[in-house]
Amino acid sequence: MISTRSYTEHNENMLAALESRDHTLANIAHELSNPLTSILGLSQLILEETRPPDNRVARIRAEAERSMRIIRNVLDLCKPEESLVDGRVPVDLNEAIRHGAALVEDQLERHRIVLTVELPWRAPKVLSRPGELTQVFLNLITNSIQAISSAGEPGSITILGTQLGKRVCVTVEDDGPGFSDKDFGHLFEPFFTTKGQGAGLGLNLSRKIVQGAGGELWATQNPKRGAIFTLELPAEDTVRVV
Repeated sequence: MISTRSYTEHNENMLAALESRDHTLANIAHELSNPLTSILGLSQLILEETRPPDNRVARIRAEAERSMRIIRNVLDLCKPEESLVDGRVPVDLNEAIRHGAALVEDQLERHRIVLTVELPWRAPKVLSRPGELTQVFLNLITNSIQAISSAGEPGSITILGTQLGKRVCVTVEDDGPGFSDKDFGHLFEPFFTTKGQGAGLGLNLSRKIVQGAGGELWATQNPKRGAIFTLELPAEDTVRVV
């Protein structure tokens, strides 16, 4: 039997570890923001001085801007939950999905993966901070690409969006190897990863973003083969901004 004192000490140690982790994350994020700020500034100067603008430089700037948003998400990981709802605006969910998919077109082609996107004809809107849902779908699609490519075979990803009354539901389904029962309970934990590379923050940050928008994100095994990630959000007109 664990004594009350041992249990209290264990909790205190866990809290200390989390605070240390958050402090380290915040420091790393701040350090990374400095070179990214330089990249943003220099790429903007090149775009302004080049006629016509170089699309490659525009892509570099767009990716640097996305990296800055990721850093803000990492900093949000260190914030209290109640602080994550500020700055929400109506976001076109279909556009967020299409934008996220467009950022990985080259990876899909390189790994011979077919992406099918089926969205509601009338684009639902949800309340979220600009760019965050695009990051969520980019994370989910990238995870599927990495899972499928690890098997060394062609594959497919299907994104299906539906609106059921006041709720919007999106599933990202792939035919990769899926995940083991052992890994399933840890998928959304920070720093947990089944990949050789990666920080293990993508799914944790994605869930925090979705929860900050009043929704939920969860995973299930695909009955056929692979994995399914399901995202559910309230439609914009059902959410009140505090």
